[in-house]
Amino acid sequence: DLHPGNMMFAPDGRLVLLDAGLMTEIDDETRIAFAGFFAAIALGNGYRAAKIVRDTATVVPADVDLTRFDSDVAMLVRSIQGLNTRDFQVSAFVAELFAIQKRYGIHGSSRFTMIILALLVYEGLAKELHPDLDFQKEAIPFVTSALAQSSRSNV
Repeated sequence: DLHPGNMMFAPDGRLVLLDAGLMTEIDDETRIAFAGFFAAIALGNGYRAAKIVRDTATVVPADVDLTRFDSDVAMLVRSIQGLNTRDFQVSAFVAELFAIQKRYGIHGSSRFTMIILALLVYEGLAKELHPDLDFQKEAIPFVTSALAQSSRSNV
């Protein structure tokens, strides 16, 4: 049940979750896909982000115009590049991503969607605690590490 009232920081800086009443389990495949999605966004690779959205979707219509879908997602990703926490609106980004998916009839998986929605909670905390944070830049080492771990475990 991620919201600011259910989170606090321990004296050593670790995040403490106080209530896990609303949660879902994220399988390795979804976790790795989301790490790749987030990395693609952080690195400004909207076409890669679009492909991951398509690859993780539960429904992709056979007649969908993939070139236009990918282009629309890439344009969305470009529109947020370099924004700090104060200027970036996760809710607007998520709403536009979901609108693009709806326009093309693409339905995301519930697990992937839950992770995206969890970013809305992150937004509130980040804006309150670190409004000048460049979250995309700061996330790259963590996302890269997660992707490296996944490729080592697949060897």
